[in-house]
Amino acid sequence: MNVMKKILLILFVCSLYSVKLSAFNADSSFAKGNEFYQKKDYAKAAASYKSALDAGYAGASLYYNLGNAYFRDGKIGYAILFYEKAAKLSPNDKDIEHNLKIANLRTIDKVAPMPPFILFRLWDKTILLFSVAGWTTLSFALYLIILISAGVYFTSHVSSYQRVSFLTGIITLLLFAGSVFFLWQRVEYQQNRSKGIIVVQTSVAKLAPDVQSKDSFVIHEGIKVVIEDKVNDWLRIRLQDGKIGWIAVNNLAVI
Repeated sequence: MNVMKKILLILFVCSLYSVKLSAFNADSSFAKGNEFYQKKDYAKAAASYKSALDAGYAGASLYYNLGNAYFRDGKIGYAILFYEKAAKLSPNDKDIEHNLKIANLRTIDKVAPMPPFILFRLWDKTILLFSVAGWTTLSFALYLIILISAGVYFTSHVSSYQRVSFLTGIITLLLFAGSVFFLWQRVEYQQNRSKGIIVVQTSVAKLAPDVQSKDSFVIHEGIKVVIEDKVNDWLRIRLQDGKIGWIAVNNLAVI
C-alpha cells in the first residue's frame, strides 16, 4: 500500500512538473515571437508563436499575433485563419476585426455572399454577439442575481424590498432563460457550422471526391468556406455564393 502511494505521489509530481514545463516553454516561445516580430523577422516570429501554440498555449492574443506575423510574411491564408480563430474567442475585439478586414482585401477571389433573409441575419448576429465563454459568463452572472433577489425576498421584512426583489428576480429569471438558450444555440452553431480557410495559393474544387473527377471551380488562399462533409482525404465545401465542390483535406485549415 505504501509503495502504491509513493508511485502515485511520484506520478502526481511528474505531472505537475510536466505542466509547469509546458507553460514555461509556451511563455518562452511567445516572448521570442514578440522579439522576432519587433525585429521584423516575421517568419521566425510566426514559428515561435506556433511553438507556443504547440506547447498548449491558446488564446486570442496568441492567435492575433500569429495572424499578424503571417500577414507580414505574405501568407494571407494563414493570417486570415488565425485572425478568425482570434475573433472566435474574442468576437468584439476591434483590432482583430480591423486586421481581418485588411487581410480579406488581399485575397484574390471576391466571393459575393448570397443575401440572407433579414430575420436569419439578425438571428445569427444575436447568437454571435458573445462567444461560448461570454454567454456562459452572462448566464452565471444572471443566476447570481436570481439567488441574491431570492435571498432578499425571503429574509427581508420590508415590503418595498420584497416587491423590488420579487420583480428583479422575475425579470432576471426571464433573462437567464434567454441567456441559457442562446448559450445552447451558440454551442450548436459552433459545432454544426464548421468553417475553414483555404491555406494553399490555389485549390481546384472537384465535382466529386476523386482526383479524376471534373473540375468545379478554382479558389485561392484566404477564402472562408463551410465544411459540409468529409470522405477519406476529401472535404465537400460550400462557398458564400452557394457553389459546392470537393477539395483535398490539406488545402484547408479548420477555424
